[in-house]
Amino acid sequence: MLKNEQGSTLLLTIVVTFVLLFLGGASTLHSVTEIRQAQKEEYELQAYYLARSGGADIVAQAIINDAEFFLEFLETNKGEKLDFGHIPSEMGSIIAAARVVEGGDYRITSTGTFRDASKTIELLLRNHQIELNLKQAIFAAGDSTEGGREPVIKLEGGARIEGDVVTNTTRERSIQFVGGTWVDGNLYVGPGGDPKKWWKFMTTAKVFVARWKHYLKLKVFHLSCFPNYQAICRLGLIFLLDWNTPDTIAADGHYDTIKTTGNRTLKIDLGFGERKIRVRNLELGGPIELINVGGDNGRLILYVEESISKINGNPYINYPSDNGPFNISALTLYYAGTKQFWNEQFKIGGNIVVKDAPIFIGHGVMLRGNLITGGDSVTISGGANATEGLIYAPEAKVVLENGGATGAVVARSLHMSGGGTSIRYSEEHVKNSPIGLIDPNFADANTFVRESWSRAN
Repeated sequence: MLKNEQGSTLLLTIVVTFVLLFLGGASTLHSVTEIRQAQKEEYELQAYYLARSGGADIVAQAIINDAEFFLEFLETNKGEKLDFGHIPSEMGSIIAAARVVEGGDYRITSTGTFRDASKTIELLLRNHQIELNLKQAIFAAGDSTEGGREPVIKLEGGARIEGDVVTNTTRERSIQFVGGTWVDGNLYVGPGGDPKKWWKFMTTAKVFVARWKHYLKLKVFHLSCFPNYQAICRLGLIFLLDWNTPDTIAADGHYDTIKTTGNRTLKIDLGFGERKIRVRNLELGGPIELINVGGDNGRLILYVEESISKINGNPYINYPSDNGPFNISALTLYYAGTKQFWNEQFKIGGNIVVKDAPIFIGHGVMLRGNLITGGDSVTISGGANATEGLIYAPEAKVVLENGGATGAVVARSLHMSGGGTSIRYSEEHVKNSPIGLIDPNFADANTFVRESWSRAN
């Protein structure tokens, strides 16, 4: 019996030993597998960064740095592949190429290899063209307007355009000129359009079908270019200009309210340089005058967070009392509010940049300068004048009615109506159109921007 017990114990010991050896081996195998997996993931991550930072990003920057050459290449080599070959790297191997894709953009493909891991990524480099030095009175973007139901350009009731009109629309009945309207210039439309279908009635305009797609291409500027100016030091809650306070602001400042009363003139001293003023609410009961401008060196950046309102009188901002010449670039007014801008009688000389609020410029309003917006609604009405500049509203339906007038328009769509309503193009009106206000990241109108990244494997 003792021998049987000893035999059973030995057998149990052997079984337990084998189980422990099996578990130990499995654990070791699992650990080795995990180590190999972690190593593989590390290699793949290294390969990914080689493909992205060492390949695609370097190629993108090369294209951006020599945008003029690559824009020219777009026109003569559509669909062609630019092979950048092997890009030197101490970490591993990089192969990159760029191909021209539909829309005049570049799709960059880059493969990075580290040890035995390879990763391929793609970067879409968007062709960013802004035709600010306009050679025409109107650019209307086209077909997506109003879900395709409304005309892209409509003139009626005696409305008049002096200058060329450009649109990339080819949609049926998307251009309508009716009721005694007049176009003193040429009309350029999208490639491939049938003139018998896309226009309803033509009076005096000549018609040309555009041959170059890039000529009609206009990118919408991104709202991220709208500044914030958080760094301006807060100097006080309220600046109230009445008969008991100084009439001059001579330093940068951040205010809750700036309020002028009694038709007194608030003077802002630019000190022959740049002055930055941020205010939550601007309440005007008198004019704002800029002093010590110093030719082209002086500039006021007036950033309004919430509202601009008229208390009384007929206020103006940087507007010459004799309607004579003045410096448009001396004033840039940024409006970040959501309330409608600015259905009150006023005069302003300079550049206005509205983030996305609706714009209504009504009777008695005079604007001498450029109007730039990321919103979807702009109305110039009742004898209001937005002259000596450009209305740049590529996402908006722009309406000019009842005698409203301006110098040039970039819009999603345009509707003009009423006798005296006019657009009169002049190179003098648009020569000061500032690219930096539309997108301060770029020094010229034609360049490329990194649009989107994706992994091919």
